[in-house]
Amino acid sequence: NRDLGRSAFTVALGPGGELLVSGPDGAEALTPPTTPLSCAAAMSSSLVASPDGHLLAHACWNGTVRLVRRADGAILAELAHFTESQQALGVAFSPDSRDVVTWAGSLVLWSADSGARLGEVTPAAGVHMATYSPDGALLALALMDGGIELRDRDGGAPRQLGRLDAAAYAVAFSPAGDQLVA
Repeated sequence: NRDLGRSAFTVALGPGGELLVSGPDGAEALTPPTTPLSCAAAMSSSLVASPDGHLLAHACWNGTVRLVRRADGAILAELAHFTESQQALGVAFSPDSRDVVTWAGSLVLWSADSGARLGEVTPAAGVHMATYSPDGALLALALMDGGIELRDRDGGAPRQLGRLDAAAYAVAFSPAGDQLVA
């Protein structure tokens, strides 16, 4: 039980149990080594840790997404997916920590090592959230029109799994990867 002393949009646990918080006042990994991150006068929308624990990915409402070394807070790459008029809605690492995906309407796949852009998809409805399957082979997308899609990480046609009555805001795989909830 801990009072964060501020508003938070997202709260998550990193692979080592560290507490990650993002919100109007920026983002921070609150478990040592503490890593405060700012969004240059914008709100922070998401902060996630890579599964191997070495990197943080920090998305901001000013359109920036940064890859940060967890040990010392050094910015390793700034992913140029968004414009200032697009809020970076979210970011997720692949299970092997090699890739990162960002979204704000469209979805872009990046190399976590180099920050190089690896691919992009733009569903007609726009992406609210994306997540990798536990084996990293699939991406599940929650779409703004309520659609739920599966995409192969390496390309291929999307598979529509269904449609909700309203926008789909979240999607998650079961630990075994055999079930999906939206």
